[in-house]
Amino acid sequence: MAACYLKLNKFDDSLAKAQESLKLQPSYVKASHRIAQAHFALKNYTEAIDAYRKALLLLDNNDPPNSNGKSDDEQKVRKAENQKFLTYHMKRIEKHVESLSAVEKVKTYVTKHGTIIGCDVKLSRSMFVETGQLGEGNYSAIYQATFTSTKEQFALKVVDKKKIERMARRHPNLYNELTMEKHLLKTRCTDHPNIIKLYSTFQDNSFLYYVIELANVGELWAMMRYGKDLLVPFRPSLAKFYLAQTLNALEYCKEKNVIHRDLKPENLLVSSPKGCDRVHQVKLIDFGSGYDVLDEEKINGNNNFVGTPEYMSPEAIRNKVPSYALDMWSFGCCLYQFNSGKIPFKGGSPYLTFLRTEKLSYTMPKHFDPDLK
Repeated sequence: MAACYLKLNKFDDSLAKAQESLKLQPSYVKASHRIAQAHFALKNYTEAIDAYRKALLLLDNNDPPNSNGKSDDEQKVRKAENQKFLTYHMKRIEKHVESLSAVEKVKTYVTKHGTIIGCDVKLSRSMFVETGQLGEGNYSAIYQATFTSTKEQFALKVVDKKKIERMARRHPNLYNELTMEKHLLKTRCTDHPNIIKLYSTFQDNSFLYYVIELANVGELWAMMRYGKDLLVPFRPSLAKFYLAQTLNALEYCKEKNVIHRDLKPENLLVSSPKGCDRVHQVKLIDFGSGYDVLDEEKINGNNNFVGTPEYMSPEAIRNKVPSYALDMWSFGCCLYQFNSGKIPFKGGSPYLTFLRTEKLSYTMPKHFDPDLK
């Protein structure tokens, strides 16, 4: 009857019937479960959790009465299954209560500070409204998202756990990369105007989430692109402006004992403050391939063959232990590309690109002035 009343949304009646059943048979697990379900539906969360705890205590202290001639081993299995059943549902309610508590804590923080930035309470995807997709990778997508209560704009990186699990079979360093990005942006490269900020991370059963500073102009690579395949150079003064900011970011990384290892125009975003469209600030992103020189948490992994072929140094191609020179090599490739619209060592394939890099085979554009050369 208690189950029927639950289906009819008559929660008080269901609670009364389940309590009657439990009085008649204290070890009746389903009665305890119905009591908890009714309390949960009535939003009596503490009582629901207590009902499961009492049921688990009863199971620990009393063996269920033998029925249908079951053996002792079968009785033990049944008892273990009941314990697992009750524990699962109790944990589910505890998680629900934690999420409700988190929502209230977030509301309190926002009321006090007027922003979500700096809040150490775990957020959830439901707190954001996604207004458009900014990009997509092998195992993740990035969305422009608005935090509903403050109307703040962020980039929300959504990492698919199932895709990560599949890809990790072929790329064992993948978990290191995910850990590295969070580690470097939250503990090392935390406060520089030319490095993207990571404000918060959280997860659910299916995805990992990174709440990131929104760079609202886009990639430098996209700003160079003309038509489908053609890249055009920046005017010299603008190239110097972007390169100076990039160098500032790399110098800060070196101060923090960090090597980026994947510097390229696609990983340089541009942000423009609201109402200042002509003010461009470069933001270095994608620290998943980064290298922690100190590596106190042992998360660098064993693979040093890291980067994008067209921007990798000879040392990186040879899988040597990384040094800060790797980033300066990539910076030189960007300098060349920003001023010429071409990638210096690009070949018809990654292998041919590596050969050209090893041989230092490139052409110096005639229009480069002596200082640039």
